[in-house]
Amino acid sequence: MGSMSTKLDLNWTPNKTNVRGLLATCNRLKDQINCLKFEEFENPGLTSQRSLRMSLLVRFGARVRMPLLKTDRKPLPDPLKNILEEGINLYILHKSRHGRAEPNKGSYAKDWVDWEKRLKEVIFRHADYLNSIQVPFEFAVKQVTEQLKDVIKGKVRTPDSEKRRFGNLVFAAVTLPVLDIRCLLNKLASTNAEVETFLKGKELEKNLTKAHVTLAHKRSHGVTAVASYGVYHQLKVPVELTALFFSDNLAAFEAQLGSINGEKISSKNQWPHATIWTGGGASAKEANTLPQLHAEGKAKRLDIDPPFTVNGQDVRVYIFSLTGFNVAPVGLKTPLAFCPYSGNSCCNATGDAELQQQYISMNISDSACGNLIKSILCTKCDPYSADLFTIETNARIVPVLCNSSSPSTEKSSSVASVDFCTEVWNACKNVSMWNSPFLMASAQGSSAREVSSSKLLDEWQSATDFCRTFGGSVNSEAICFNGKSVLFNNTVDLSPPHGMCLEKIGNGSYLNMAPHPDGSNRVFLSNQDGMIWLSTIPAQGSGGTLDFDESNPFLDLTDIVHSDAEFGLMGLAFHPNFTNNGRFFVSFNCDKVQVASCSGRCSCNSEVGCDPSKIGLVDGTQPCRYQSVISEFTVNSSSSTPSEATSAIPSEVRRIFTMGLPYTGHHAGQILFGPEDGYLYFMMGDGGNNGDPFNFAQNKKSLLGKIMRLDVDQLPSSSEINDLGLWGNYSIPKDNPSAVDNGLQSEIWALGLRNPWRCSFDSKRSNYFFCGDVGEEAYEEIDLITKGGNYGWRVYEGYNLFHPSRTPGGNTSANSIDPIFPVMGYNHTSVNKNTGSASITGGYVYRSNIDPCLSGRFLYADLYGEAMWAGTEAPEDSGIYNSTNLPFACSKDSPIACDDVEDSTLPSLGILYSFAQDNNMDLYVLASKGVYRVVSPSRCNFTCLAESHAGDASPPPGTSSSAADLKKMVQLKVMLLLCSFVICLASFWVPNLE
Repeated sequence: MGSMSTKLDLNWTPNKTNVRGLLATCNRLKDQINCLKFEEFENPGLTSQRSLRMSLLVRFGARVRMPLLKTDRKPLPDPLKNILEEGINLYILHKSRHGRAEPNKGSYAKDWVDWEKRLKEVIFRHADYLNSIQVPFEFAVKQVTEQLKDVIKGKVRTPDSEKRRFGNLVFAAVTLPVLDIRCLLNKLASTNAEVETFLKGKELEKNLTKAHVTLAHKRSHGVTAVASYGVYHQLKVPVELTALFFSDNLAAFEAQLGSINGEKISSKNQWPHATIWTGGGASAKEANTLPQLHAEGKAKRLDIDPPFTVNGQDVRVYIFSLTGFNVAPVGLKTPLAFCPYSGNSCCNATGDAELQQQYISMNISDSACGNLIKSILCTKCDPYSADLFTIETNARIVPVLCNSSSPSTEKSSSVASVDFCTEVWNACKNVSMWNSPFLMASAQGSSAREVSSSKLLDEWQSATDFCRTFGGSVNSEAICFNGKSVLFNNTVDLSPPHGMCLEKIGNGSYLNMAPHPDGSNRVFLSNQDGMIWLSTIPAQGSGGTLDFDESNPFLDLTDIVHSDAEFGLMGLAFHPNFTNNGRFFVSFNCDKVQVASCSGRCSCNSEVGCDPSKIGLVDGTQPCRYQSVISEFTVNSSSSTPSEATSAIPSEVRRIFTMGLPYTGHHAGQILFGPEDGYLYFMMGDGGNNGDPFNFAQNKKSLLGKIMRLDVDQLPSSSEINDLGLWGNYSIPKDNPSAVDNGLQSEIWALGLRNPWRCSFDSKRSNYFFCGDVGEEAYEEIDLITKGGNYGWRVYEGYNLFHPSRTPGGNTSANSIDPIFPVMGYNHTSVNKNTGSASITGGYVYRSNIDPCLSGRFLYADLYGEAMWAGTEAPEDSGIYNSTNLPFACSKDSPIACDDVEDSTLPSLGILYSFAQDNNMDLYVLASKGVYRVVSPSRCNFTCLAESHAGDASPPPGTSSSAADLKKMVQLKVMLLLCSFVICLASFWVPNLE
């Protein structure tokens, strides 16, 4: 980064982008490959700050931090603190409802210019301080890299102080269209003889494909300036080409940048230009000298009058010449001479020659052994050598050798038919070799000894001993080498499914379907009124329907459940050990005026800064008349085996939770047991009323607008309930977020939700916890829930800042939270408004084998049953989703005929309350007009090429294989490394003063 200086670049202009701290982020990785050596990784592809910050938080919570400011810095001087806060407040004050400031309207322009002037003066007066507190960029990235490595290893520690340089060159640029530049050059050549002569015989195409206008350069302008341009990624930038400069070795267009959304894009370069040709060994950066060369008579200049305007293809941020771990391969122009690699490799010709020399020096006389040793040496050139050598855990001299022959479960470089480690032993155990890598590996970490000619039998007594040292189980998480190059045998299918086929198997209207914990084909169904039934599910293709006696419910709670449009029996969950203990839990609403046992503390209270008297009557009733309740029940005691019970005892075993609701809406109510931790998750909305006026969702002491996590196995005493201020009979898991955030109410797992409607855990990846969150005015979202995550409401609705109409409970500043933005969702304008405003219904990751074209995709819908979507994650395990509309139809041979919609190909489902999943992983739609099951797409004439091969092929997205596991590790590590250079801006915003 160079030495710090007190000199300030007063051309730096604070604007709305700087103040908001919007960050460029990585999304699409051009080449997700990991090597021991790295030469170049160009253009990782950028989208918005939101997807990156979300994916980091999903994986690591608050464990990974990008240090921007030194930890031992002095406090920010008051003048600096005040001027920064003033600017942020000014921006928020004048922010438009559409999320963009408009600096050219009203008094805002004058106020902003005045603030900029004073800001520059304050910055200049405190230059020494600001320069002294910033962590050099390379060191900051190093620290983050070390943190990520420790997270991958499953441990977290403070990064050490070892210095390693990353990111020798980072810059932002606008790329230019090749055809437009070629067209302009032809036009200039046709009218100017000097240009025609200059262009004659020159091959420009290679240069033109790289033509760009540099916006900011890390070494010259600072990473802050570079990252700020990332917010314009994929937006067209008008570029005026005003003059052509050319000399014997250089040619470039002088350029002027236009505006995006009314905001002028200015380059930090003193002379904005696009280099279009270099010759005679000149480098592209030397084009900066063309104006000076022209002044000295050593270059020509041709004015372009009028200027020629092109649309820059988009703003990109480029990274070159990184060093260290997590790196990409060299693109080979010709195959290597010794090692059998072409295309991408972690070796260049020099490295290949060094390996050849090492092999020759080993003097191996046996050809069979020699071929195996050569293949092992050449794994250093494999594009995935970092994983073969396990550099993330303990770097090896010899790669992990496969020592299992099971092809069905193998996590290896390709499908093995023999035990490769044993093959090496059998071929080489009695063969002499000089400087054996096996002997050097055996001596690794011990005192040095001379390595001369040796045999494997000199050190190991058997194949078992040898493979205990060098082998790796193919059933482990790591990959292993079996003599062949690593191959990916599984890819994510990004093509959208043609449609989803449904069959109707029931006429009833239910909010919940829970599979029977005994693993059978039975399910529990509950309706909003308070009835629960036990039903048998018909087999796929049987033509059967739900089988239960509606007059004989499993449990009838209608006497205590208050049911209307927003209230009722909302959630149903069976204890993970139900088959032994018979325990299950019901979430419902009750009316304390009608039911004596329905009484709990009001969620609007002084502890959360709310006075019920200020709320007044809500739909003619007092606040907190209606309660949100979780009760525990058990199966009928006459059944000695809980799984065989056909009814439950109607009286409560225990009241787990009771809380009064301030308004009559937005109380969610779903309950789920965590598949790994066994705790009860309880979804709660913000309490209702427009815009969450009391800001409950952001209030860390309120349980409204939250997801709670409760322990219903360790029950507290009465004194503990009182001392801890609990809302019922439950305990707090020790690892809830309040363990590290004392300001957070102990029950809270996640916050910032408006009305989480239908959540689910991915049955194959339990760390993926999805929730649909109902929007207010504009956007419906699917969130990926993580421990302690803040999902933005009511600071944000979806991706945009939300502006409440009234705020008796105060506001939360956007700068005070670190929101996690949706991974999927839709605008209200994208659904049919004839049926009313949009409202999301969260779904499931489809894991059935019935429709392989849906496999691994997250399915969700609009409440009004007229639109569904399929979200596909790419890359796998990235937390980045691409959603597409999902057509749906009802099978002509449905057991129960579906209703049709007039003038539409869609079936009429009515209100789509929920999705559900049974023990076979089949997916169901629970709607007001019945129960629908996803069936084979061919039954609705939807094309799915994978359907006929479903029995012998892995489902397209979301499945696991050796390649998928490797891909998972590579994508995670490479993405985070390449993204980390912009994360530093998230923790604090200061101008870069290099």
